[in-house]
Amino acid sequence: MPKVNRKSVLILGSTGSVGTNAIDIIMNNRHLFDVKAIVAGSNADKVTKQAIDLGVQKVALLDHKAGCRVREILANRNTANFDNHAGLGPRERSRSGPSISYPGLMEIDIEVFSGLDAILDLCSGHYDIAISAITGIAGLLPTLQAIRSSDLVAIANKESIVCGGHILLSEARLHGTKIIPLDSEHHAIYRILGDEGDREKKNYKQLASIVLTASGGPFWFKSKEEMDEAKITDVLRHPTWDMGPKITIDCATMMNKGLEVIEAAYLFDIPIDQIDILVHPESLIHGIINLHDGSSISYLSPADMRISIAHALSLSANDLRYRHKCVDLAKLANLRFFSPDYCRFPLLRLAREAFTHSVQAMIVLNAINEKAVQKFLDGKIAFSQISLMVIRAMDDVNTYKNHDISTVQGVLELHNKIIRKDEVH
Repeated sequence: MPKVNRKSVLILGSTGSVGTNAIDIIMNNRHLFDVKAIVAGSNADKVTKQAIDLGVQKVALLDHKAGCRVREILANRNTANFDNHAGLGPRERSRSGPSISYPGLMEIDIEVFSGLDAILDLCSGHYDIAISAITGIAGLLPTLQAIRSSDLVAIANKESIVCGGHILLSEARLHGTKIIPLDSEHHAIYRILGDEGDREKKNYKQLASIVLTASGGPFWFKSKEEMDEAKITDVLRHPTWDMGPKITIDCATMMNKGLEVIEAAYLFDIPIDQIDILVHPESLIHGIINLHDGSSISYLSPADMRISIAHALSLSANDLRYRHKCVDLAKLANLRFFSPDYCRFPLLRLAREAFTHSVQAMIVLNAINEKAVQKFLDGKIAFSQISLMVIRAMDDVNTYKNHDISTVQGVLELHNKIIRKDEVH
């Protein structure tokens, strides 16, 4: 059997839901992929387990204390005592309790780094594939560096595109980097339309509009009064998808879909008034394109991020081993579709207005939303106040219209300025 040239991989955000799913696929295809480096925020125990399982050469964490924790585990080569809450197999319940041995740890030689500069240094190395799955604006700089250094970037970080899409996509074209969206809706449109070079052959000029579907989140069938009284456990109970807390809360306010409309405008170079939203609670049809001749093409799959991740990985490895059951239409009772409700979910409208207004407006929109979501998670505001905070901030958006956003540094300066202003108030 001929030897397979394994593809080098960088995973940004390895401990989140996208990163974890990517590792699940890669672990079943070790003959195809060589994960050189993984990057995480602060989950030291989980990232250490991932590093050992994957046999990576380098690990970087944003949090310095977490970096020290990883070094501590690796230094104690006879015992690897992982936090039970990481959900990563057998280990002791407490760090202060008895340690357990981890087979193979003695033979592992892993370099550990911490801090943003170290993460950017890791991203500057060449990789066949980079998976960008860091949540929020924190993913912008690493994603930019990965685009400059990698052949293919599979991206699930919509906030980076919302705030810096004008920079990221320009850099991708400059460096010849292929961008593959991993969010199910954008991936659906991508699978229908293909790369830029494929679109002429697929009647791209006949495109009338695209449709992104939305599950509606946990409150689509709830009244405004019920939404106002929602507790954090209610908000984090997504009916379809298993995701991290930030994106789950964005789904509850439907800000997630507003950000995805902006993302689609950038990724597919389509006017925003040709991008529609359809609420589809079953989350089986993820994207639709409508053509001028009256026909429509839809993309249907189970609600599982591993499908889009596996496809992105398969572009570099044709014999990828991944199988998933297709949707059995005969077993479905019905598929429901609804027009979006801009009254109960005002952030949908606000996202469109921000895109039409300016890049500065989109940065303000994202910054205040990130801040409001964190305040809700910290128990400082009610769920209903998330939308109110964003709406109030957007009233002052003209204040920032002259802020220079031609560079990533300018984008981040404006983001931080908005965050600090919110702190003052």
